[in-house]
Amino acid sequence: MNGRDIRLVPAAVLAWATTWLVLALDANITLLVAVLPLAGAVVAWRRMRQPPRFRARHRSVVPWNVAATVAFTLAVLSAVIIATAGHQHARAHGLLGALSDHGAVVTLTAMVRSDPLPVATTRWDTAPRYRLIVDAIRVSGRGQHGSSAAPVLVLGNTTWTEVAVGQQVRATGRLTAAQPGQDVHAVLSTHRPPDIRAPPPAHHQVANAMRGGLLSAVQGRSGQARGLVPGIAVGDDSQLPPD
Repeated sequence: MNGRDIRLVPAAVLAWATTWLVLALDANITLLVAVLPLAGAVVAWRRMRQPPRFRARHRSVVPWNVAATVAFTLAVLSAVIIATAGHQHARAHGLLGALSDHGAVVTLTAMVRSDPLPVATTRWDTAPRYRLIVDAIRVSGRGQHGSSAAPVLVLGNTTWTEVAVGQQVRATGRLTAAQPGQDVHAVLSTHRPPDIRAPPPAHHQVANAMRGGLLSAVQGRSGQARGLVPGIAVGDDSQLPPD
């Protein structure tokens, strides 16, 4: 591991730790927090820019490699915090965020982004459930209508296994807020079948056909082959067993 690789370690560790800490803050406060490491990065960068003669006369000056590591770490930290503030703002503002905070029943128009995957069932479940991620396009609920652009996790019944990536669907269900740190902004729980509004675009149709052909080709193979081959080839891990 060279010096540059070592420099990435504190930046990564500090970025992950700080992101976890600021997730519970308001977006505006998170943005203010980002100013502190940014100011520190500027100070460290200015130390790096000091002339060699000045550094030779002042032994208290921070060495160049230390200043570079500090500047890089603080710059990465500031960028991560700013990105987190952007996600917090998108989650908390707009009609989608307002409706999810109140657990409203909504009608969501969205594009399917992932394949349906089975959800682990409990003894209280009366029917199997499936999960998939969609990109919201429009949302309506409580007499309000508006456009949206955020990922939403859909929890549906077996009818959702028929949807394909790239399709535009419309669904009605209860919208709740996602937990901080999740890669979706809200969760839509529905017991109704999806209303297919538009087929996938051409590039999604080609990808879906290739994936379907690959799944058919390994259908008669062992369980490991049925799960691993599509996962490695096209990233479809829906056939992998839980273990």
